[in-house]
Amino acid sequence: MNKKSLISLLKNRDYILFQIGMFVSRSGTFMQDVAVNWQLYQLTKSPLSLGILGLAKFIPVLIFSMISGITADVFSRKKIIFLVQVFAIFNTLALAILTITGKITPLLIYLLIGLEAGLYSFEMPARQSILPNIVKKEDFSLAVNINNIFYSSSNFIGPAISGFIKNNLCLT
Repeated sequence: MNKKSLISLLKNRDYILFQIGMFVSRSGTFMQDVAVNWQLYQLTKSPLSLGILGLAKFIPVLIFSMISGITADVFSRKKIIFLVQVFAIFNTLALAILTITGKITPLLIYLLIGLEAGLYSFEMPARQSILPNIVKKEDFSLAVNINNIFYSSSNFIGPAISGFIKNNLCLT
């Protein structure tokens, strides 16, 4: 690891904000994944329903993956990431409201999670290609490595928090 690059990255406000924002967002998404899987299984008592949920996530990604990369090349990556995050918040709020009001159904879960997967299929290429826009060329390699560490950490921390909440708050 190049100490000079690390110091440069730590002084880069845009990079720090990007990493914090993505870490919080991805941790929340991974928390939601655990909660939605649990909720869907509680509603259906069917392992097959979890497989269908996986399919509901896969189909939009398959459909949009070709144009999402082009979109990230043509439009502002920052705006794409921002818009996807805003829509994802509303999508999560819809899931929460439907759950709280008792109106959630497996079909609504499949539709909302499929919509979210479609949104994230646009966010991912924008997120993966924005680093060259916010870090210096000589810092890029370290920035990618740190990005991977943050992503992997959120993949662990999000589900751990979700499990802790479920276990300690006695949520059904």
